[in-house]
Amino acid sequence: MLPRRFVRHTPLSFTDVKVYAANGTTIPVLGTVTVNFEVAGVPVYCRFLVSDAIDEPMLDIDWLVANDCAWDFVLGTIKIAGKEVAVVNRPRRPATRRVLKII
Repeated sequence: MLPRRFVRHTPLSFTDVKVYAANGTTIPVLGTVTVNFEVAGVPVYCRFLVSDAIDEPMLDIDWLVANDCAWDFVLGTIKIAGKEVAVVNRPRRPATRRVLKII
């Protein structure tokens, strides 16, 4: 999922996907957009669901698998397409962190 503010002026494609927070609350989905980006120099892309109701981008398990990712929680790293990247911690305010996608 991607906050609308990241693609404020980008046209969105229609989707009828329903998304729910872990507590069952509906998360409104405005549409979808495909974004090309880099993670530590590794070029990747993602088809995001777009919403005004989230604060930060979220990548799902399908994206992690498709990009050959391996998350090492002990070392605090994630491998993306064979390249190891340090995970950065930062203070956060309370926000939605887990969602369910219903197709």
